[in-house]
Amino acid sequence: MWPFPKTLVNWREPKAFVETVCESEERRVRPWARPLGILALILMMLFVWYLSRFNPSKTPAPLPGCLAMGLFLGIFLVYVMPAISRRCPSDVAISKDCIVRVRGNEQLRRELGKIESYSWVSDRDFFTLVVNAKGQRPALYGVPDADTKATVEAALASLGIQQAKDVAASDAGPDAPSL
Repeated sequence: MWPFPKTLVNWREPKAFVETVCESEERRVRPWARPLGILALILMMLFVWYLSRFNPSKTPAPLPGCLAMGLFLGIFLVYVMPAISRRCPSDVAISKDCIVRVRGNEQLRRELGKIESYSWVSDRDFFTLVVNAKGQRPALYGVPDADTKATVEAALASLGIQQAKDVAASDAGPDAPSL
């Protein structure tokens, strides 16, 4: 297998779709998760500071400096980096063996062998491709226009993936995947 498979279709997800998905992911984060992440980073910094005191060739920073560094590093990694990642454009590519979404430094990869079916949810500004895979949550991909939708459908049909029933956003009901 060649390390860079041939891309059949690629597109950039609409900004409205990316914002909707990011808001949904924000709502799923527990209120205690971020402060706990900062606390864990501070504790790791304290552990490293404590261990560095036993090495005579090292002179560790004073304890208040270590605490401040852990606090600022924690705030940066827990609050600032996700905010930067949410502003990155999201690109999707379908190749002969997988569907890949790249946004910032994160990558969602779905192997085509595990995909059972796909369906479409229509919205005013964009289409949502819902990919159902064995043993996994449905993956949602934003498609900007009808021309791209037709190209994606042709690519998925050429790969032998079956289409399930299309659903309008207003008719989706309680069983539809939510953003």
